[in-house]
Amino acid sequence: MKYLQTQNSAFVILLIYISTRVFGQKPAPLCTFTNHKTSQYEMHKRLQPLLGKVFQTKDNKENVYSYDIGICVNADPQKKFGENVGVVLKDKYHRHWIIGYYNNSQLIEGTDWLILEYLDGEPYRTHCAQESRKAKIMIKCDRNVKPGEETVKIIREETDRTQDCYYLFEIPTPYICIKEPYYHVFSGSQSVHIPQCLMSVILVFVYILYYK
Repeated sequence: MKYLQTQNSAFVILLIYISTRVFGQKPAPLCTFTNHKTSQYEMHKRLQPLLGKVFQTKDNKENVYSYDIGICVNADPQKKFGENVGVVLKDKYHRHWIIGYYNNSQLIEGTDWLILEYLDGEPYRTHCAQESRKAKIMIKCDRNVKPGEETVKIIREETDRTQDCYYLFEIPTPYICIKEPYYHVFSGSQSVHIPQCLMSVILVFVYILYYK
C-alpha cells in the first residue's frame, strides 16, 4: 500500500509536467529549495505523500490564534493572502500575518524526521531584531498514526532571542519511519516474513534450548 501511494505521488508530479508541456496549463505550486544542490524533484519526493496537503491548528492559549499550513502548496486555497503562502497566522479579530513562503524553502533531514522551513515571512515589529518571520515544520516518525490521518500542532513560537526566531510545528506520520528489515523463512512452497526483532528472539530461544 505504501509503495502504491509513493508511486501515485510520483505519477502526480509527472502528470503535472506533461500537462504543462502538452496543454500549456500552469503547473501546481511546489516548494522552491533555493539553497539545495539536490534536484527539486528529489527534494519533493522526500515529502511524499504529504505533498500538497493543507493542515489547520490552533494554539493552546484559549484558541486566540489559528494557523493554516500547506505542504508545498498555498495554505489558503482561495489565496486571500497572496501567492506562495506556506503558513499564515490568524487571530479572532480577523487579522493575519504571513509566517513564511514555500517558494523560499529549506529541508533538513534526520534519520526518521524532516524539518521543512518556510522563510521570508512578515517582519516582527518590536522584537527579534525586526527580522522576517519563518516557520519550521517538523515531520517525524510515528507508527501509531494511520496513513492519511496526520494532524499538525503548534509547538511554540520561539521569540526569546535577539535573532533567528521561528514558529515550530509538528506533524507525526508513519510515512518517514525507517522500514524494519525482514528475514525470509521458507516452509515448503510458502515464504514467511519475520521482523528482525522477532528473529532475534527466536535465535536466543534456540540457543538456550540447545546449550542448556
